Amino acid sequence: MSISHLIILGIVILLVVPPDKLPEIMRNLGRLVNDFKRQTSGIFSEVSDELKDVKSQITSDVKLTPDDMRKKIADKNSDVDLVNEDKDKKNEPI
Repeated sequence: MSISHLIILGIVILLVVPPDKLPEIMRNLGRLVNDFKRQTSGIFSEVSDELKDVKSQITSDVKLTPDDMRKKIADKNSDVDLVNEDKDKKNEPI
């Protein structure tokens, strides 16, 4: 919102709201804005913390060397092979 928008909004408020009610309305508006900020600050901090966690996970994988990546893939493949062996043992006839 630009300064000109704020000035126009202020003039409209002065025309619509009686002068004796103006301080009360401004106080309530200030409380509303502060409550909104308090409520949303927790959300923003949680989201930023989650994004930091995701970023750290991504950057740790990006820094891997090709040999490290091959080792990780080999480990995953061996895990899959173990699961397949267990499955085959269960399906063997007695």
